[in-house]
Order: sequence, then C-alpha cells, then structure tokens
Amino acid sequence: MNATGDPLSPRERQIGEALAGGETYQQIADRLNLAPSTVRTHLAMIYRVLECFSFLSVMPSTGF
Repeated sequence: MNATGDPLSPRERQIGEALAGGETYQQIADRLNLAPSTVRTHLAMIYRVLECFSFLSVMPSTGF
C-alpha cells in the first residue's frame, strides 16, 4: 500500500486505467516507453495485489 492508501503503485494504476480505456499492451508500452512484457508484469502485480484472476474482476474493485 502506498502513502495515499492505494494498494496499487502509481504505475500499476496508470497501466490499469489505460487497459480499462481500451488500450492494448503494445499501445501502453509505446506510450509509456516500456516493453510489452513490463506492461504484462504490472498487470500480474495488479492481479496479485487485488487477489483477482481477470481484468474484468479487477475493474469494479479499483474504479477503473
């Protein structure tokens, strides 16, 4: 949990919001200057932190 009480890091939240907005891994990676595998790693951390197994179950619990 970060200083604001959010269980996600700012980068995890940024990636989650981009995915919820319909961007692909590649689009997010290009925009944030990351490798697509890094985007997938951040998504895996989102799942782990929120104890979810799909992005559809993540969205309601985070407000994405």
